[in-house]
Amino acid sequence: MKKYTGMLKEYFILNDKASARKQAEELYNCISSISLNFRIGEHPAFIVYCDELLHELQEIRSINQKIWLVSGKLPPVALNQFLRQAVIEEIHQTNEMENIHSTRKEISDEMLVIQNGQKGKRFDGMIRKYDLIMHNEEIPMTACQDVRALYDSFILEEIEKDDPKDIPDGLFFRKGPVIIVKSGTTVHEGIFPESALNQSMEQALSFLNNTDYDPLIRIAAFHYLFGYIHPFYNGNGRMSRFISSYYLSIEKIHYLVSLRLSYVIKSHRSQYYSIFKTTNDSRNFGDLTLFVVQFLRFIREACEQVLTYLKEKNEIILHYQKILHFMDYEDHTKKLLFVLIQVSVCETESLSMKELESISKLSKYMIKKHLEQVNEFLIISHKRKAILYRANLQKLDTAST
Repeated sequence: MKKYTGMLKEYFILNDKASARKQAEELYNCISSISLNFRIGEHPAFIVYCDELLHELQEIRSINQKIWLVSGKLPPVALNQFLRQAVIEEIHQTNEMENIHSTRKEISDEMLVIQNGQKGKRFDGMIRKYDLIMHNEEIPMTACQDVRALYDSFILEEIEKDDPKDIPDGLFFRKGPVIIVKSGTTVHEGIFPESALNQSMEQALSFLNNTDYDPLIRIAAFHYLFGYIHPFYNGNGRMSRFISSYYLSIEKIHYLVSLRLSYVIKSHRSQYYSIFKTTNDSRNFGDLTLFVVQFLRFIREACEQVLTYLKEKNEIILHYQKILHFMDYEDHTKKLLFVLIQVSVCETESLSMKELESISKLSKYMIKKHLEQVNEFLIISHKRKAILYRANLQKLDTAST
């Protein structure tokens, strides 16, 4: 496979600005390139359909198809538990990327509060928005006001708590300039003034929603464009990662993949910021190709991780299904125990009686009656006034020998 070098490297190879500019113009106008109605500094942005880009697109779709096949074999309770854990991990990792302290337990507790119809103390907006991804609900994203509406419902409350000075003060976005500094060095300046910012966002959204181009390319390019525009004083990273996750999910990339994106990006944080820096460089002449390729690699890695994880968990669940098959209990007892087995295999929090009632459609009395039959295979704990249940997998393995 021929490796695409990118215009920044070509600039140093040619060692002549005029020659590099001419090559960039040829690529911009090439039939095998996508020309964006967007400028990176003074240069028009473009993406080349290179071999690596096409390879990543093919790999992502191939692995994604396998994920849907494997996930279709999983019991509903297990799949729901995986999705719940994926949301918790995605919120935790996207916070970590911005050095915002949060724990998985804290996020999990907040999810339960919200599910019970109450308002969460922290991350209420984030949890509710990620929940929309799981339920395949539409989030408008075609105009500047849509981006601002998402921001307000997604993280504005958290931004205001952290520093009220970071609240957007423009019509949609920030009114003032913003400079990103790392280790005392300016690495990027967001688009300014506000009129130029708004125009750039409209152009970026137009490309994101342009169905003439492959959706995965559009998602990857928009992720860069959002970061380049830097529309808000604070929260841009969390916003762009959420938008990427949302668009992946509506393009039939499995929910678990779209909810794995922040984890993969965080594990390659230095590479992530490096490719932003390369693409921003004026000597790169608006070439977005390497950023798009790298972002697609992040998506592919998320696909690979999810597929491996689901295969492993599916095998474990099948193992305990076989054990249950030979146990001498009535069907409802086995079904309840199987629910708790899935919880333990998924390594999620134990289930309350209320949750068991919702899943099994049985009364509290009947659930207690059935669980008494398999008490030796349960791990019972207490949280405040609630009694929580999960399966003891070690005991089940012992019983099968």
